[in-house]
Amino acid sequence: MYHTHMSSGGGNQRRLDGHAPIKCKACGFRSASVDEDPEAGKYLVELAWGRNAKNGAIAEGPHLSGYGVWIVDQYGRNGQPITFVYKKTTSQTCCNSLLYQVVVAGTWPTDSTLVRFAVMPFQEVTNSSGSKVHIYVPRGIYFDNYVDKVPEAGVVVTKVTQVMAMEVATCAAANTLKDSPAADEYLRAAYAESSGIARANINLQSKAVENCNSGGRRLQTGNPTLKGTFQVILPSDYSGTFSQTTVNTDTFASTLNTLLAASGDSDLTSVTVSNVAGEAPTVNAVTVDTPTDGARPLASLAISCVAVVLALAGRLVA
Repeated sequence: MYHTHMSSGGGNQRRLDGHAPIKCKACGFRSASVDEDPEAGKYLVELAWGRNAKNGAIAEGPHLSGYGVWIVDQYGRNGQPITFVYKKTTSQTCCNSLLYQVVVAGTWPTDSTLVRFAVMPFQEVTNSSGSKVHIYVPRGIYFDNYVDKVPEAGVVVTKVTQVMAMEVATCAAANTLKDSPAADEYLRAAYAESSGIARANINLQSKAVENCNSGGRRLQTGNPTLKGTFQVILPSDYSGTFSQTTVNTDTFASTLNTLLAASGDSDLTSVTVSNVAGEAPTVNAVTVDTPTDGARPLASLAISCVAVVLALAGRLVA
């Protein structure tokens, strides 16, 4: 079980005290956080960054388990956690500022002090009850101030909602996929690869398991099945009609299985899916009749220029 939505300084998610010397930072990152969702107050943003570096050299040692994505204030602090990814297994020695690419979506917080996204590295430990605990550094890299994309008069945006069903060998494995936030990115990537639509336009809204009960025992005939509900914003230059067969199910399965096997997450590496099937999609056009002033900042305090890279913590918990 992952505890990722508890406040700083309490519960099973903790941040370090921030008094360590500044030694580490991400080797590179994409500063922009571009909103793809045209509905006011809603966001769909792809973030990208590279591996942690120390003194100019890549440093993703055993004490760094992964990176959490947060919504934070102008200083990169006092935030709300959204999701996380585990560090990747790679033989690359150079900096790839796009190595980690995460799509986040939801409703922006009403707290006006929260103005941007940030990435916080963490160390994962297991507590006495067997639960996985993420210990975060106090600050990470933060991105340009978030700007909410709002509807434009006369511009039609097409949103597609589609359920993808996939069989999993056991109920335990199906529930592992459902319960792991890290699996969301692999599912999004599989949908992008098999549909030809950029991952920045794809959000995984929900996951559910069928043919299993909460204890992992079978309730009915049929194989354990994970169902993911995806929402897609079609790009303005999309041609053709989005249909039930737009997603290539073979490509979806092979892409997802490859990503899970290479995830570095011991809970996911042995999970595989098969017999992927897409349900008939729901296609909706979103438009407005009244003029707007285009994109607007959500934050009351706007900060210009490229986001400054704040230091990652000087050291992770030993």
